[in-house]
Amino acid sequence: RGVAVASTRGTFASWDLTTRTLRVASPNGEKSFLVAPTTLVLRNGRAASPGDFSTRDALLVHTRTSSSATPTAMDVSADGPESDEVEGSITAIAANDVTITPRNGAAVTVHVDDATEIELHDHGTETDGTLADLEVGQRAEAHYLPSSLVALKIEAQASAGTPRADEVHGQITAVDASAGSVTIEPRNGGAAVTVTTDSNTRISLNDAPARLGDLPVGARAEAHYNPTTLVASRIEAEDDPEPQENREAEGRVSAITSTSITIDREHGDDVTVTTDASTRIRVNGQTATLADIPVGARVHAHYDAATSIASRIDAQVRPDSGGELAEAEGRLTAASATEITIAREHGTPVTLTIDAATVITRNGRPAAAADLRVGDEAEARYVRGTSLAKSVRAHEEDDEEDD
Repeated sequence: RGVAVASTRGTFASWDLTTRTLRVASPNGEKSFLVAPTTLVLRNGRAASPGDFSTRDALLVHTRTSSSATPTAMDVSADGPESDEVEGSITAIAANDVTITPRNGAAVTVHVDDATEIELHDHGTETDGTLADLEVGQRAEAHYLPSSLVALKIEAQASAGTPRADEVHGQITAVDASAGSVTIEPRNGGAAVTVTTDSNTRISLNDAPARLGDLPVGARAEAHYNPTTLVASRIEAEDDPEPQENREAEGRVSAITSTSITIDREHGDDVTVTTDASTRIRVNGQTATLADIPVGARVHAHYDAATSIASRIDAQVRPDSGGELAEAEGRLTAASATEITIAREHGTPVTLTIDAATVITRNGRPAAAADLRVGDEAEARYVRGTSLAKSVRAHEEDDEEDD
């Protein structure tokens, strides 16, 4: 019972951020899906965005059954290799190897193969690139497999001579239309930044196209600019600036109580906010309570800096997770359309249930439960409480030896 849902399995082909179009290479050809703000996107069981996918990822996309040429995805689940990352400057390129040296830490040399995605960034625009486009001196970030150092994705500036784009978030304190400049005082302190505009600067006010003269003093604004020339590539403003005492925090939940939640931010210290009767809590877009948010969920909280009381908490939680995820690795001793058994090298065998949402790959390709064979080496991610498999990756023993 319920809404008719169509499922599409395949591998990641491409992602167009401008049109928010995800392309999936399925057994029946490439298919396109729109990814809306309400679409639930997961990778290896964790909240993600399509920009985190690589061509080695197996995808499962659910859409409502319709005649739309490009349907909107209800949810997208990706399963692929875990990766490490390094960010810094390219210090050496030799054949298919690229060395990236971070500002603090040891250099990392990654290997580029045919499946490595290379993106070039130039003042807010992204284009596909190749190894030949990379240069010593460029700022770059690489996601790679820690075991083989093979790069899944490399993102770099379009030119080594182009300085990294900077940004400022805060309140507009001055606008000079004749000089084509705007001054923004950072939200969290620091010196004010005055940026200039040119014919390529994109300006918006309350999410609508605008001119520099339309921006009001006091509006909340965000500007992306070249730190050398101070020319802005993008300025986005809102004329209902939030109070100075209001703060935001985004990250993953590291601890939770009946009245508080601790957020582990990617940049900055952990933030603990409390709730009261006025706090609005939503999980996957639906009204919820603090008890509905598990540790590890990705959240975005608005809170008062003076009291740490949250006015709003938005969380993204994988539906039907049923509990904590666990992993099992070993050899398949039984396999059917609804159930598999994995004999682990250490410990007792694990029997898992398979359903239509289980992401299955065999020998690196999307597969169905019927393709699994007794004797295959397998890795499965499953819900500890229900033994429901979320993903199964299998390969023939000979396939591993050949690799």
